[in-house]
Amino acid sequence: MPRVEIRPANRLRITRPATWRSANWIVLLFLIADGALLAQDLPTPQPIPGEPNLLRLEGVEPETHVHYIRLLLSQPTTADSTTAPPRLTFECLDKEGKPDFKWYVSFGGIADYRFLGPFHPTPGVPYHLDETDFDLKMGFEGAPLKKPYIRSWALLPTGELRFRNPGFHSPNLETLSFFMGILKYYPGLRLAYANSAKGDPSGVLFHTEPLLKELKNNPMCPQ
Repeated sequence: MPRVEIRPANRLRITRPATWRSANWIVLLFLIADGALLAQDLPTPQPIPGEPNLLRLEGVEPETHVHYIRLLLSQPTTADSTTAPPRLTFECLDKEGKPDFKWYVSFGGIADYRFLGPFHPTPGVPYHLDETDFDLKMGFEGAPLKKPYIRSWALLPTGELRFRNPGFHSPNLETLSFFMGILKYYPGLRLAYANSAKGDPSGVLFHTEPLLKELKNNPMCPQ
C-alpha cells in the first residue's frame, strides 16, 4: 500500500497509509480548522499572583457538563513576540466525582489553550477518530537516570500533545502520579521528539516549580 506524508500542527512529518488520509485525516483537518475559529472566542484564564508565566483556566464544558481546571505554564517570552511560546499544561477533570489528571505540551506557535471536552457524537463527526501518536523523550533535570523516558503522546485538534494515560489503548504503563513523584524532587521537565525530523525543536525545558507550588496551595487531582 502506498504511503503518504502528512504534516500536522507542531510536527513536520508522519506517515500513514493513503486510505487513512481519505478518511480520518480529512476529518482531522476539519477539526483543526474548526479549532482555529473557536480560538477566536477563548475563555479568559486568570493569572496566578507572583507567577507571570502561569495561568489558571476553570469552567464547565457545556456539552458534557464536565468541570475542568487547567494550569498553563508558558516559557518566558519577550514583549514584542508575536508567536505563542511553548506551553506545559496540567489539567484536572471531575468525571462523575472521579478526578482525571492529564498533561499537555506544545512546542510553540499554538495559541489555542481551550479545554477539549470528552468525545460526543455530532452530525459532522459521528464517530470517535483514531488518535495520531508521537513518542516524546521525557527527561528530569538533575535526576540520576541517564536515559530519558520515551512515552507515547496523542496529537489533538488544537495542535497540543497529550500524555496517553495508561489504559487499554495506551502503550504507557506508568501513571502521571509516578512522574509527579519525580518532579517533586527534580522540578525541571525536558520534552523533545524521540524521533526528530528536520525542523523539529531540539527540546524544551520547563521549570515546573510554579506549577508544583500552585498545586500545593490549591490542590487539584490529588497525586
